[in-house]
Amino acid sequence: MSNSVTYDVVVVGGGPAGLMAAIAAGSAGRRTLLCEKMPSPGRKLLLTGNGRCNLTNTGDREQFIGHFSATGPFLRNCFAAFFNDSLRAFFTALGVRLREEEGGKIYPASGKARDILGALLHAAQKNGVAVRPGEEIAEIIVRDGAAAGVVTARSGAIAAAKVVVCAGGMTYPQTGSSGSGYELARRCGHRIVEPRPALAPLYSDDPAVAGLQGVSLRNVEARVTDGARIHGADTGDILFTHNGLSGPAALNVSGDVYDHLRGGAHISLLLNFRPGTGVEGYEKLIAAAAAENPVKSVKNLLRMFFPDRFAAAFVAACGVDGERKASQVSREDRRKIAERLFGFRIMLRGTGGAGEAMVTRGGVSVDEVNPKTMESKLVKRLHFAGELLDIDGKSGGYNLQAAFSTGYAAGMA
Repeated sequence: MSNSVTYDVVVVGGGPAGLMAAIAAGSAGRRTLLCEKMPSPGRKLLLTGNGRCNLTNTGDREQFIGHFSATGPFLRNCFAAFFNDSLRAFFTALGVRLREEEGGKIYPASGKARDILGALLHAAQKNGVAVRPGEEIAEIIVRDGAAAGVVTARSGAIAAAKVVVCAGGMTYPQTGSSGSGYELARRCGHRIVEPRPALAPLYSDDPAVAGLQGVSLRNVEARVTDGARIHGADTGDILFTHNGLSGPAALNVSGDVYDHLRGGAHISLLLNFRPGTGVEGYEKLIAAAAAENPVKSVKNLLRMFFPDRFAAAFVAACGVDGERKASQVSREDRRKIAERLFGFRIMLRGTGGAGEAMVTRGGVSVDEVNPKTMESKLVKRLHFAGELLDIDGKSGGYNLQAAFSTGYAAGMA
């Protein structure tokens, strides 16, 4: 079956990048078609921020880029054109009230991701975007080195002057992010950096943390190490689960953990319970606390650093009698405790896979994409945006902002 209607722009994928690309193209007066293979657009968007949708962050551009992996500088140009202030103004104009929370995170005031999706769909309709759910792209039509449309399984060939591929990564495949966009890009000659899970839970069988499910630690530094070098670090909350660790700090280093475990290294996580404090600083803190509370047990003294349930595991790992009075702690034992407070080691065995990871690390190589327009350097009039690109950031609104910014740049081009 052939579709004779010609569009100015066909957008592949109805996630945040695809919706923004379609809205931007439609607002510029371009006849735009959005094809989404799932029964409805934005399914993954509804899951972001635990259903609350952490849209962006208030940090400046350089802070943002510092929260991405090595390819983060690619985003400078599109952030210059459409950044967090523009995104907030965009949703405010659509009637969505926003609020700022801890760490500069921006959410809809309602706390409902569906309000963000509803606003995007309304903007698409307002700007004349034709939305076709259940329309999976089988092929990108390329003629004379330029994109000329798409072929869908249901409608056949659809002619278009430009094609924007925003098919997502490989995480949460039940929402439509199955990795199909990589094959479309590969057939057009693009190099795909191996997709891997990022922002995923960490798995551990370490007896040091057995039975700690539900324990939460606030504002700790988590460092990834193979015993010789530090391969990644983040500061934030940690939550112990039935099979390992979660929480922002654990999620944010998971990509580094995955990469180095895959390389055959023995990887562990070192927790520093007061970021910025070293071993000597901890020794002084312990000595001062012991002098002020001489009859307290060591375990109770350690409440200044973490909850009771964690204190028992901590003193056991130190090899120190937790019931001993603080006044009886030797200098040697103070040193042992201080060293563990600076680097409490948890051996790791793996991370969550595509079904648990929030974003994908890897994808279409940004070396082959124009950073201002998101246009392919290999195929004219073919653009890429969103998680399909080899860009991944930490939790906190960074990835959604990158999706909206790259989508906007592609749509406006």
